[in-house]
Amino acid sequence: MYPNDSFFSVWRNNYLKDQILYHLKLYRENYCKRFITLKEFRDYRYASYIVDLNYGINEIFSKADIPASVETLTISSDIELPLSENIIPDTVRTLKFINYNYPVSKKTFPSTIKSLIVSSFFNQYLDPGILPSSLTHLELGDSYNQPLLPNAIPPTVTTLKFGTEYSNGSYRQIISPNVIPNSVTFLSIGFEYISLYQLSIPTSVTRLHLYGTTDQPISPGQIPNSVKILKLKCFNKPILKKAIPESVTKLSLYEPFAQPAPFSKDIIPKSVTSLSISNIDLLTFKSIPKSVVKLKLGNKHSNNRQKQVLKPLVRSKPSILQKVLHHSNSDVNSMETLIPPSVKTLVLNLNIKLVPHSISTSITSLRFGFGFEENIYQHIQLQHSNLKMHFMIGPI
Repeated sequence: MYPNDSFFSVWRNNYLKDQILYHLKLYRENYCKRFITLKEFRDYRYASYIVDLNYGINEIFSKADIPASVETLTISSDIELPLSENIIPDTVRTLKFINYNYPVSKKTFPSTIKSLIVSSFFNQYLDPGILPSSLTHLELGDSYNQPLLPNAIPPTVTTLKFGTEYSNGSYRQIISPNVIPNSVTFLSIGFEYISLYQLSIPTSVTRLHLYGTTDQPISPGQIPNSVKILKLKCFNKPILKKAIPESVTKLSLYEPFAQPAPFSKDIIPKSVTSLSISNIDLLTFKSIPKSVVKLKLGNKHSNNRQKQVLKPLVRSKPSILQKVLHHSNSDVNSMETLIPPSVKTLVLNLNIKLVPHSISTSITSLRFGFGFEENIYQHIQLQHSNLKMHFMIGPI
């Protein structure tokens, strides 16, 4: 008998089929649940179907309270006592602390945990040996500001985050060599008033996100040559020439960004194929290398909704936005272009009004982060027969 024969023999049995559909429905309805009272939690009839549990109860729970089906446990309440040792079952793979700030020990975490995410308030020492060797994903929240010793982070961790993208820098400790293990490939740090030389970024990192303030400009050699994806935000010092290594292929620069002058030709390396930049005033002639095929302009989190008008003909000195969007065109031959012909995809998180001849004919995909006037599609489509346009409800 083939496996399919066994399946169909079960499926054709109406009773078994109804039972399967019934339990699948229960799994869907109870996959993720949040509780705010202990009585409600303990009396819940379908607790064994819960996979993602949000514990929003101020009272402490027992190990028996957590169903064996739970793989993700979020403790979002203000628990008044620290967790007991071995209270979290071994079935939990992802553990999240929202408002928890008590000392932790080696027995706080199960040996099977893969992801540990601690957000607001947690600021406790993590001595070597506390975090389990099964851990691969570690996020330390905005409040965390404790020094770390070598071996405090297990050599199994591949994703490591300090703070968040929106905290704009909070970590103020020097990261000594060997603190971040060579297993880490994705590193995100929101730091405050320290130099990149003090971060000791290992050469295993291929994706690097840096948010915050520093006391020195970004210099060559501070970002390792292993980095391929680089995101910089809220820097109060400029980027020096060749500070961004030639290994970077995807580069994102988000404001506020204290670059005192527009980018020169050598700031963005020729290895970059995808470029995102929020402040278009930093762009100059030939500052975008010809290797770039995807370009994002504007900040998707910006609250600026004032519409700008983009005209195809320029009688006086063109605005920076007009320079950015124009390329070789019979009506604008005298205008120097900022977008190289290599760019095929253009994403605009800018609330602007476009008119005919505003978009280069080399661009084949145009995406808007906010709503535009209805006649824009017709005007642009007449000039670009092969242009694909995408209008998004929110920012891209």
